[in-house]
Amino acid sequence: MNSLCFGTFARIVQSAIQKPDSNQAVAELLMGLITDKALDGQLSPDYSTSAKKISRLFNFKDDVHGDIIALASTEKIIESMPESFVSKVVPYLKPTQIEDMKESLRRLIDGDMSIAPNKKKDLLSLVDKDDLSCFLSEVYLYALNRSNKAAVGKYDMEVATEIAPDDIALLNKIYSKYPRPKEMVVPNEPTDEELAYITQLLEAYAEAAGVTELSRSALSGYPKYNNDLRQRRKEYYAAETIRRGTREVFKESDADQFELLKEETYDGIFDIHSQDYKSGYDRLLKVMTQVSSIQINKCSLSKLPEWIGNKEKKGVCHILANDGRISWVVRDE
Repeated sequence: MNSLCFGTFARIVQSAIQKPDSNQAVAELLMGLITDKALDGQLSPDYSTSAKKISRLFNFKDDVHGDIIALASTEKIIESMPESFVSKVVPYLKPTQIEDMKESLRRLIDGDMSIAPNKKKDLLSLVDKDDLSCFLSEVYLYALNRSNKAAVGKYDMEVATEIAPDDIALLNKIYSKYPRPKEMVVPNEPTDEELAYITQLLEAYAEAAGVTELSRSALSGYPKYNNDLRQRRKEYYAAETIRRGTREVFKESDADQFELLKEETYDGIFDIHSQDYKSGYDRLLKVMTQVSSIQINKCSLSKLPEWIGNKEKKGVCHILANDGRISWVVRDE
């Protein structure tokens, strides 16, 4: 679902919240901002935060309870909501994820054509102000008043229909024909095929460190970047495992599936990659955060259990760097 509502707001906040960060915990936290101020009789007996109800809210199958909507429209709740976010939500956000959360909300609001232009302008004007609680409270109260029911969409994490046992057996039989390829071992020394993306990483590290250049041997004096390179090589080989496995498993019948994966990945990171950053290393980190959250739908590889995870998605970015499609240090900024 690509419109602003309780479910999309809750999922985006969930991406930045500290543990416990389950659907249940996040829903109870957000609903509690309303219900904690409810008077006796203001919540009907049928109001519930059961696991089933929360699941349906997060998967856009139910609207928010009418009592919550009514309370959220009262002057008492509206006036107190910023302070509620200050005391009950903001302290439990991961500091490193706040900007990503804000950007996700901004993009959601900006892309929602059902929001009236003036209202959209008002909400977006709060994004860059130094008052996170005010921004979150305004967006939350507005989201509560919008329809939460929609067709299966981008954020739907549940299977729409029940699967019979016989169907599960059939699926397992089909999946058994496409086992995950055996993981490639990361060699101690980079190969010639790694030269391009590793060169880009070294340039990004050098720019962040404020030096003209960094060689791989010099990284021993920069533990942070040395560890980063070690992780990036693991990501590259995770993706390379899938690339080679695609050729071996699908042969010529569907050999372009990895190319589809590359294109979907590129489309998913383009906007974040194109923004301005203090250094190429900052761009790298932002892109890696973004690629972990994108949905891969067109590529058949994403349907195969255990083939595509965050490490593989990140590795595809290094392959794109190898291909010259993306660069961490952009010289013309």
